[in-house]
Order: sequence, then C-alpha cells, then structure tokens
Amino acid sequence: MGNFTFFSFRKTLLFFTFLLFTSLSAVAQSFCPQDPDPFDQQDLRLNSEYTPGQCPANDIQIVGAFLDTGEVCNSCISGDEITANFSISINHNTNSGDRFLGVFADLTETRPDGSVAVCKIARSSGPVLKNSEQSGNQQVLDYGEVTFTCGSQLVLDNILLVWTAANGESPVTPQNNPNGKYCYANPVINIVPPLNAVATASCNSNNLSDVDLVVSGGAAPLSYSWSGPGEFNAMSEDLVDLDNETTYNVTVTDAEGCTTSTSITTPICFICPTLSDESLDITTCEDEQGQILSVNSNVDNIDIRFVYFTSQQSNPYVGGTQIGAIVSPTGGTATSTEGISNLDPGTYYAYAILDTNDSDLTDANCRPSATIVINITESVSPTFDAIAAICEGEVLAALPTTSTNGIEGTWSPALDNTQTTEYTFTPVDGECAETTSLTIEVGDKVVPTFDPVAAICEGETLAALPTTSTNGIEGTWSPALDNTQTTEYTFT
Repeated sequence: MGNFTFFSFRKTLLFFTFLLFTSLSAVAQSFCPQDPDPFDQQDLRLNSEYTPGQCPANDIQIVGAFLDTGEVCNSCISGDEITANFSISINHNTNSGDRFLGVFADLTETRPDGSVAVCKIARSSGPVLKNSEQSGNQQVLDYGEVTFTCGSQLVLDNILLVWTAANGESPVTPQNNPNGKYCYANPVINIVPPLNAVATASCNSNNLSDVDLVVSGGAAPLSYSWSGPGEFNAMSEDLVDLDNETTYNVTVTDAEGCTTSTSITTPICFICPTLSDESLDITTCEDEQGQILSVNSNVDNIDIRFVYFTSQQSNPYVGGTQIGAIVSPTGGTATSTEGISNLDPGTYYAYAILDTNDSDLTDANCRPSATIVINITESVSPTFDAIAAICEGEVLAALPTTSTNGIEGTWSPALDNTQTTEYTFTPVDGECAETTSLTIEVGDKVVPTFDPVAAICEGETLAALPTTSTNGIEGTWSPALDNTQTTEYTFT
C-alpha cells in the first residue's frame, strides 16, 4: 500500500465520543470484513508486549481518518451500503526512512437507524515518509477499504500503533519492531465519511414537526435546498413547525459543487397538554367579584376554556357555565377574558379545560383539567342604634367604630353638631360587609318668650316666674327672686 499526499478535510458532524474498550473487549470482537490486511497481519493488541494506556514512544502519532468513495465527488446517499477507501492521517516525528505502521483498533459504526456494530481492524501500511518529506506535519496512508452504511457515525478507538524500524515491511510484527516502539494511549478518532446528510424529525410543543439535518463530510461552506408539498421550499439547514405525515426533500451542496440528497417524512404529532400553575383558590365577598382566572399550558396551539360548576366534577368537560371567551395560550399562559361575576354566596368549582372543538386536539382521550375553588361570602349590612336628635351646638358623642353585629369600620365625614348630617360607615378591608349610613338630626335653637312682669315697689310681693314660656319651652330661672332690688333673671 502506497503513500498519499496530505489531505485536509472538514467535519460538519459532531460525532459521539465512545469510551475506550478494554483490551479484553477488543479480543472478543470479530475482524471487520476486510481484515486483517495484509492477510497475515496479526492483531498485536493480543501480544502482552504492548500494554494498554502506555506510550513508550511518540515517533508516530495518529491525527485523523477519512473515507473516500474514489468518485470525483466524494459523496453518498444516506442508507446505502458503501465500500470506500480508508485513509489515516499521521505525523511522523523522525527522519527514519521506510518504516511501516501497524494500526490495530476497534471500529464502531452507529447506523442511521440507531443500531451499532463493532468490529476490529488489524492493518499495516507504508512506507512512512520521513518528517522532512511531510507536508504540514502530516501525511496520509492507505489502509484498504471499509464497508459501511452511508450516514453512519464511524469511530476508531482502543487504538494501538506499532511501527517498524527503518527499512521495515508489512506485516508489522514484534520481530521487525526490535526497539519495542509503540503507542497504546491514542485519542478516539472520528472517521470523516463521504459527504452525506441524515434528516430526523421530532414533534414539538405545537404538535408539529421539527427536522434536524446533520451533514458530514464535504467542503465548507454548505448550502441547502429543501422542497415539499405545494410550493414549499427553504434554504435553511433545519426546518421547524412542519405539517404531520408530510415528506420533505433536501439537496446539500458543498463548496466544490458536490451534492448529496435525503428525504424525511414527518410523524403524526400530538402532545397532550399539561395544565398547571392555575390561579390560586379565590375567597371574596359577593359584591367584590371580578377576579380573572389563568392557567399554564405546555402546548400553545390548543385553546383553553374556563367553566364553573356548583359542585366538584369528575369530568368538567360536560356541562358547566363558561367564563368569558375561549382563549389561546400566550407564552404558555391562558387568561380568562372576563372575571367571575354575579355569583350568589356559596362555593363554586372553576375548571380550565381544553376546547374540544379545536382541530388540533386530535386525541379524544386527552382531557386534562386544572381546578380553582371559588368561595363567595355573603355581604353583611352593619347595624347601629339610633342616635337621638340634638340641638344645635350640643355635645355630639363619637360614633361607634364597631356595629352592633360586629362589623368594624370608619365614619365620614367628621361629626358636626351645628347641622343635620348623614354619616357613612365604611367597613375595614377584610370585612365582607356593605357600607351603611346614619343621619343625626340637629335642631335649631328656640328663644323662649314670656309676658313682661310689671314693676313692683321694694318689699312688695313678687309672684313666681313661669317655668314654661309662652312658646312652650320649659325651664328654670336663676337667681332666686329678690323683691328688694332690681334683678335680671336668666331662664335656662
């Protein structure tokens, strides 16, 4: 097997990284179909001279690996069985000439359908160019052929490198490796395949499909051309929100004009919504209604209804009174278009449910719900003892801040003993009670009138003054009558 010139490659697929198998597991694997190569090359991992995890020499290092169909455009169609040339890139750190390199490893193929196959390779190739003859500290060696399914992920691990002394030959053996130079601590190598594309479809939260396109091989940059039903077309790598059970085709073109194609049929998607984080239970007075209801849904394209019942329901999809209009979740939250209203005192059970007339609700068994308990408390009217009328200017006692039926609150306006006033009692927050009013009558003052008393001589008898005025006001006089001098008497 001869030398190849340095080959640069681009990898657009991030391969899975596999754990290194132990040497025992390597022994258990069967040879790949084209192995060993040459036919008498032994798998030196079976030789106890070479210890896993040890690298006594770094004369030669493995850099990468790739597959080439041999066509002008190195591409293939996902799912096809392909036999391609297998090349390994190495770096030779010395100027020893005509060395041969043995590569012993496990080849793991993860196919597009998810199945995995593992086989072992035992191959040698050469001669290896001297370091001074390399281009860019790399050279590529031909390691025969590999048969695989296009679109597979191919990984080399548990790699042992053994090289001969100068002027060596194939097969590589312990005998033509007299200095015992080897490396059994090499990195996992992701093999770059021919240009290919693998498309997978998955359901999203809108009960539609997203398509993920994974392209490997080829020269960057890549372009994409999608086609589908009707006039559908797209230039992006991935697609979102596609219809169910629909086929889409894509052609991928690399920088060198090479192409590969694949297609994908979207699945039937339906995710039954989960309704959660509904409004907290509500307790309110009958005259303080209007609270809005809400619920979270993990599916935005199925509408929500809010309904209430006078008793708890095992199936809230039957009957009930709807609150507001049917709503679509926005940002994962559905909110009622109206608040609760006109509910008599009592307990009610409100439910957030799916709109069964929504065309996106395709599963008759999908009937989630979320419950909100509503307690409506009867509003009490505060009662107070009547306040007796007063005359203008008389002392007016403070009004009680607790009603006779136990409702606390405040009065307004401020007390006024100069005029008749209506006072309003407002219950404090938290009291399920109505406002009420109380009027205090303030009467105008009346001036008592009396007939004049004729003058007397000093010492003459002075008749008692009348205790009722001519206009009907009762009262008393002061000071005591005095018939010895002129005196002013006050009627109270």
